[in-house]
Formats: sequence, C-alpha cells, structure tokens
Amino acid sequence: MTGFASTPPPEPSTPLNAHLIAAAADTSTRLSHLTRRVVHYAGHVQGVGFRFTVRQIAAEFDVLGYVKNLPDGRVILVVEGRPDAAQQLIHSIADQMSGYVSETVDAVHPATGEFNAFEIRR
Repeated sequence: MTGFASTPPPEPSTPLNAHLIAAAADTSTRLSHLTRRVVHYAGHVQGVGFRFTVRQIAAEFDVLGYVKNLPDGRVILVVEGRPDAAQQLIHSIADQMSGYVSETVDAVHPATGEFNAFEIRR
C-alpha cells in the first residue's frame, strides 16, 4: 500500500444521500400545505397598469409567483402560497380590477416551490 487510507463502505441501511432524502421529504411536506393557482385574465387588461396593480396587491399577502402579459392580449397570474392567501389575492384582484376583466379562467395545481418572490415578468 502507498499510504492511502481505506474507508469502509457505508452501512446498507444508511444511504449516502440520507440528508438529501430528508430535505426532499421536508420540502414535500411543506409544499403539501401550499397551492398553485394559474389564472388567465381577458378583457382590457394590458396597458392599464394591471400587472403593476396585481404586484401591489400580492405584496399584501404571503404569496410567491408572477404576473405577465401574454401575446394574445391576456394576462397570466401564477401564484403559490397557502390556499386561503392565494384565494384572497384572487378576490382582491377581482374587486380592484373588475372594470377591466371580461373573462377569468382559474386552475388549481400542486405547488412546485419554484418561486422566491412575486414579480412582474416580461
């Protein structure tokens, strides 16, 4: 031997990535309490400060995600948070922007945890 220390292999019952498995389980548990809402707004929703207003409203709630203009003239809102916070945000947007919205399509999905802020996307 030339001076290299031999390390015994890990016990089969202790995976090498146990800390990653534990972190993934923690994230999965955390995300299970959250929801993702994807809302498409149609009407006169571009060029009227819709995204700016949505960002201001979102700042009042514990939510993450984005709002973005779409090429077809609609605006998309993607928001993650507690179900009640996401619902309150959507209701507040409806209250404040109802004069500009002619149609709303709302879908509920599992949260992904991909966001770390709420932003306007271009």
